[in-house]
Amino acid sequence: MSPESHLHFEHTSTEREIVARLESLDDLMFAAINGDPTSLQSAADAWNNTVQDLGRDALEESRRQYLRCAQSVWNELRHTPNHPPHKVFAAIEIISLLAGKTW
Repeated sequence: MSPESHLHFEHTSTEREIVARLESLDDLMFAAINGDPTSLQSAADAWNNTVQDLGRDALEESRRQYLRCAQSVWNELRHTPNHPPHKVFAAIEIISLLAGKTW
């Protein structure tokens, strides 16, 4: 294997790892937004660790996507009679996390 192909393999492997990590974060964040208590409990640590590891710029598109989803859930549920309060609180929690002063 030439040095160039070895570097390409490592680069591709790293890209795959990043994509897998972002997909895992997506699963966790969307479940948290929709009120899953286990996901909600893990969301802040997962988000903050991913920001620390990959950087804010790499996550800006995801952050906006999560915010849009959480705001949509919150807006829909707050106008629904007998809405599940845990889902409203979960959406608000994620909005607070993503719109925090650190951004």
